[in-house]
Amino acid sequence: MPAVDLSGSTILVTGVTGQVAAPMAVALSASASVIGAARFSDPSKRAALEAAGVTGFVVVYEPSTIVPLSTPFAPTT
Repeated sequence: MPAVDLSGSTILVTGVTGQVAAPMAVALSASASVIGAARFSDPSKRAALEAAGVTGFVVVYEPSTIVPLSTPFAPTT
C-alpha cells in the first residue's frame, strides 16, 4: 500500500492517553493537525501530549447517553 500524505490534514485520535494511541498521535502531529480525545483524568498526560503538538479534547463518557446499536449493526441472537 502506498504512503498517504497527511500534511495539512486534521486527524482525530480517540483514547489518546492509551499505550498505542499516544505515540501514534505524537508521530502524526509531525505532519498533520491532531486532536486527541480522552477523559484526561491525569492532567500530566494531557500536558505531555499538548507539548508534543497534540491538541487535547476532553470527552466525558456518560453511560446514560449511550444508545443501543440498531440494525444492521446490532448483534443477532
